This record gives sequence, C-alpha cells and structure tokens, in this order.
Amino acid sequence: MTVVKQQIVRSLTCKRDLEMALIAYASFLKYNHQHTKLLVHTDGSLDERDIERLHTSLPGIEVIDRKTTNEQVRDVLAQYPNCLKFRETHPLSNKILDIPILESSCIKFIDCDILFFKPFTGFFSNDCSSRFCLEDDCGYSGRLVELMKVSSNSIPEGCNTGIFQMAKQKFDLAYIEWFLSQQNLCMFPGMIEQTLFALFMGSDDAYIYDKHQISTSRNRLKISEQTIAIHFMYDFKNRFFEFAQKLVEYESNEPVTINLTKAKRLKYAYIVKRALNTRLKNLMPAEQK
Repeated sequence: MTVVKQQIVRSLTCKRDLEMALIAYASFLKYNHQHTKLLVHTDGSLDERDIERLHTSLPGIEVIDRKTTNEQVRDVLAQYPNCLKFRETHPLSNKILDIPILESSCIKFIDCDILFFKPFTGFFSNDCSSRFCLEDDCGYSGRLVELMKVSSNSIPEGCNTGIFQMAKQKFDLAYIEWFLSQQNLCMFPGMIEQTLFALFMGSDDAYIYDKHQISTSRNRLKISEQTIAIHFMYDFKNRFFEFAQKLVEYESNEPVTINLTKAKRLKYAYIVKRALNTRLKNLMPAEQK
C-alpha cells in the first residue's frame, strides 16, 4: 500500500485582504488534488471574529496568529537586530522570517491573492526541489547588477514567490541580517522577501511553473484553456473580485499536472536588453505605450 505524504502548505493574510483570501483559499482547496494541510498565518491584524470566519468558511485549515508566535520568533531573532527591526516595520517580513522559522523541513507557500480555476496537481513535491512562479520582469529589491554581484551570478530571472517551494536548509538568517544592512540592495522594501527567496533558491538548480498555467502578468490576464491559476499582484490586484465571479464548476474532475522547466540564471545580457527596452518605451509617445 502506497502512503501518500501530506503536503503542509502555508500562506499569509491580513485584515485588509481577508475577503480576498477567503475566496482564494476556497478555490485552492477545491481544486487541489494533492493531500494537503493549509496553514494560514496572520500578520496580527485579524481579530477573533475574523479567525472564526476562516475556520467556518474553510473547514480543516489551521490558523496561526502572529500574536501567538511572537515570543517564539523573537527569541530566534534575538541575535539579529536588523531582522527584528525589519519584522516590526514591514508586513511581508512574516513571509521571509516567521514562516521559515516556524517550518521544520520544507517551505511550501501560496499567496492569498491567487485564484484557481480548474483541478490541478504538482505545485509541490516530496523532494522539496526549489520551484517558483515566473514574472515578466524582475521584481527585486535592488539594482540587478548589484544583486548579481552578491549572488555570484546565481540569482534567477523573474522569480515570483506567489507560489513556491524551498528546502528549509537554504534559509539563512545570518545572510538576511547582512542583506538588510546593505542599503543598495534594499531600495524597494516591498520586494525584499521575494529577492531573498530568489537568492536562496538560485544557489542551485531551481524550476519554474509554466507561465501559461499560472499567470503573473497583466499581459496574460485572461482565462485560457491552459490557465490553472492567476496571481493578482501589484497594480492589477483590484481585478481579483471581477475574475472571482468567473469561478464556475469545472466540467472535468481530472487534475491537470503543473509543467516545470529549469529556471534561467540572470545574465548581464538580460539587464542590458531590459534597460534598452525601458529607454525605448520612455521615448515613445504616451498613446503608444
């Protein structure tokens, strides 16, 4: 008899995103065909009534409130003052600090702003190989040239951590402490967690989910035959509820397997091409952009 290992998948939400999270998590649990336990972390802004709504709407999930794990996480970070400061000032610090600290083996994560449209399997694996979504751009916290220097040219192209998997052993608090002290690497604080995960996962072979199956682009903001999920991030998050109305009972219960390809390492040629494209776009008349 084959024993199916349960996947422990974590997420993070807050009071502002609660209505969106309830719909997003319901779509994930409905269409996910892997044996999964969903652990929903909060940033501490949810009250008891909010947490009860999560439990009532999503039977079987576990809610981990930041207020109940504060002491445990702060004890781990006692020797890392930059990490402690970052944790107190940036909401997404929960994703790069609390969640990895509280995980014992393999970090498996989904954001609370992703809608799933059909049955699927394969986002996560037992071998805990590094895998993540692909962005059209590189949403990182510092200049790409500077990041390539500190990563020994191993940072991947276009890493998006809306859905990702990474071994806990890659998580390095000492490195995060150093990184947070480098002003040139932290120019865009909202991108710090994604950048650090990209650096950790780029240290060896990593894989990307098929960009046609899991869309993270405003240019692919439509439901096609290939679409399994859409990540409503950045400036198109406000279209989440519009697409949530398009959730229908999928006619087939046969799960689609997520396709993986090997992630590309960031190259200087990519940076030059990106800079040229940006310059050309800035020179274009406004009506042509």
